[in-house]
Amino acid sequence: MSFSISEIIVSDTADKVVALNWAYENADGKLSNQWKLLAPYGDTPLKDCTESVLVGWLEEQIPNTTSELDRQIANAKAQQ
Repeated sequence: MSFSISEIIVSDTADKVVALNWAYENADGKLSNQWKLLAPYGDTPLKDCTESVLVGWLEEQIPNTTSELDRQIANAKAQQ
């Protein structure tokens, strides 16, 4: 049960991360989407935007809890 970041979207003008392509995966499946950050995040230099930093930003902003995502995956699996 964890998040991963497959791609970052960076503003052309400020070299700030503005969106994340993310995935959440558990033993039953995987969900993925794009999250547009509420604001480009702080003064973190682009070279310091590690996956753990990006996942932290995502977890702070995404409205879904991991329990909700687990339920969505379980529902999708049940429908198949």
